[in-house]
Amino acid sequence: MCGIAGFYASTQTIDPRLQTYFSQSLSHRGPDGEGTFQTCTSSGKPLLLLHRRLSIVDLQHGKQPLMGQDILGKDAVLILNGEIYNQESLRKKFTSYTFKTESDCEPLLPLYFEKGEKFASDLRGMYAFALYETRSNELILGRDPFGIKPLYYRMDETGFAFASEITALLFPWEKFPPLEKSSQMQALNLQFSCGQKTMFSGIYRLLPGEMLFVLDGKIKKSVHLPALNYAQSQKKTKTQEALKEFEETLLETLQAHLMADVPVGLFYSKGVDSSILLRGLNLLGYLEIPAFHLIFEGEKSAIPDDFPLKACFEEVLFEEEDFWKLLPLAAFIMDDFSADYAILPTLKLSEAAQKKGLKVILSGEGGDEIFAGYGRYKKATRPRLFGGRSLREKSLLHGLGLLKESSSWRHDIQQAEREIFQHKELSSLQKAQALDIEDWLPHDLMLKLDRTLMHFGIEGRPPFLDKDLANFGFFLKDGLKLHRGQGKWILKKWLEDQIGLDFFEKKKGFTPPISRWISKKAHILGPLLKHQEALKDICVPEKIEELFKKLIRDPVLKKEGMAAWILLFYTLWYKIHVEKIEWKANVFQILGKRETIR
Repeated sequence: MCGIAGFYASTQTIDPRLQTYFSQSLSHRGPDGEGTFQTCTSSGKPLLLLHRRLSIVDLQHGKQPLMGQDILGKDAVLILNGEIYNQESLRKKFTSYTFKTESDCEPLLPLYFEKGEKFASDLRGMYAFALYETRSNELILGRDPFGIKPLYYRMDETGFAFASEITALLFPWEKFPPLEKSSQMQALNLQFSCGQKTMFSGIYRLLPGEMLFVLDGKIKKSVHLPALNYAQSQKKTKTQEALKEFEETLLETLQAHLMADVPVGLFYSKGVDSSILLRGLNLLGYLEIPAFHLIFEGEKSAIPDDFPLKACFEEVLFEEEDFWKLLPLAAFIMDDFSADYAILPTLKLSEAAQKKGLKVILSGEGGDEIFAGYGRYKKATRPRLFGGRSLREKSLLHGLGLLKESSSWRHDIQQAEREIFQHKELSSLQKAQALDIEDWLPHDLMLKLDRTLMHFGIEGRPPFLDKDLANFGFFLKDGLKLHRGQGKWILKKWLEDQIGLDFFEKKKGFTPPISRWISKKAHILGPLLKHQEALKDICVPEKIEELFKKLIRDPVLKKEGMAAWILLFYTLWYKIHVEKIEWKANVFQILGKRETIR
């Protein structure tokens, strides 16, 4: 895991401040070193590539940029953020190529020389890369099909810039870009924004699986590598066969994801997904892997002495004080907006992992999308006559009268629905899963995982989104995933066969009691948010104050609590990223409250 950035000029010069700004903006992503490549193309256009390194594989020689040449004298330069898990098999394939390092990224170079623009289809891993081919002067950007690794870009009359984080593309010597209205509306209604547009006008996401081809600072074309081949039909596998294949695929996937020359740990929630990962690690012989488990104030230790899964458990306490303390940091790191409240406890876990000297964390994200774990899939598979409905059909603010206008916020979702629903081979369940994989997964879950861990210089790896395991799970027949109303049935069955389910309790995951905590400050927050610049053109002021008064009367209101959280987080995000208020102040100072808060 690293940070990458670059600039391909369409004029004859590059601003001399760029390299320093790129490096400083991404230093937390790559605290172990910096590498650069600069050249002037045959057409006279300057090019800069920058890499900030988090050393995980080949600690001594794996520095980037990586350079290579084929037998015909074609040269290429590569910078990459991520991990390539099938690097060993790729190396064996290119026996005549002279490798200079043991880096898992280097096999991309001979693979590109052999297959050209189709080379990414042979990769198994998570990645965002930039590859420059000197003969054609072509710069290629690519992102893994599940969108595990982020990449952003902007383009104007001076050239084409890209970076691992949006902040690195907001050049302080330029006029600040206006906010993108459509993305604002998505953020408030969904808690995240999706599609190519970010919250900042003129700054775009490279979409999951997308490859951009840039020449002389201008986009030449775009191609897309899908995460899953939706034309594939469901497997007719019987239960016992499926259980056996799942175990084989899981163990091989975990073995691949343990590739590292540094310590590896696990985020453990005591839910199905992380328990599956830990049981798999135990079967591979890893009985003392550091496993970080969150407990909220007032809870007892969740890991008894006779617990059937083995690890070096590290319990991390998350208290109300942590909620308020970490809020500004959470808003700061989420330059690509997402108001997933699990960001806060994940930050606390990430800090604990850093203190233990870890650089790699395995995490269970993706298990619900691949093996149909969400309760919303039940509704998505029912006919409308019996209560069925599409995913994200209603706003999280629906019925509260908070927004001044109800302009369309589902346009990117509708576009994804049109593309997915044309695949007649997919069942209703698979269509719902596919929609989550297209928007919710990359733009919320993967974004959260990336930003929270990378702030502390740690790489997050989600094994459930490995190419092999994901294809196995998604194309299982529906009855092995959603069985008698129970999601992730095949995973629970495997876990039950392995160790029983007696130790399970209702999963709490990383979900803090936000409604209760916000309600304690609602008498201050309501008047404060009512007059915020961030909300004045979007929300009805009286409705904001009314919302917080409701929470004072009833602190456990779920819908109102979620709405209050979104408004609070969005306002903090706006104050920090748009108004440029120092994020290291406390929440109420950032919001403009000067007297002491008790």
